[in-house]
Amino acid sequence: MKRFCFPWRQEYSRLVGVIYRPVVEVLLRSQAGEWVSVEAYVDSGADISIFPRYIGEDLLGLEVEGGVLIRPMGIARQTLSSWIHSVPVRLGDEGFEARGAFAETNRVPSLIGRTDFFDRFTVVFDHKERETCFI
Repeated sequence: MKRFCFPWRQEYSRLVGVIYRPVVEVLLRSQAGEWVSVEAYVDSGADISIFPRYIGEDLLGLEVEGGVLIRPMGIARQTLSSWIHSVPVRLGDEGFEARGAFAETNRVPSLIGRTDFFDRFTVVFDHKERETCFI
């Protein structure tokens, strides 16, 4: 059984001080065929992965607004126009196609959501070891 584990990143929260967040490195394949490394938070509450606009346009060479328009709602119930594209990805040494949304702005963090990632792996948030594993 393959197992890909990623250590959590220590960050500072204005609410609770030092906190450890689940971050992974995912590789996205550009239109030119190059693999682009992106660090993203693993978000079990996100329906779909989302990335800032520049990742789609500048790094992957996508026409962002050529995708399927969605308006996901965040925790503050605010919507954000985004466009879904299917792109080749690699997590660990596992390659597959995944849908991801590219936001209208660059002012969003990269998030790995449930669609096409949680469907493919058992995802374990190991608080004791401070790591996220995809099994």
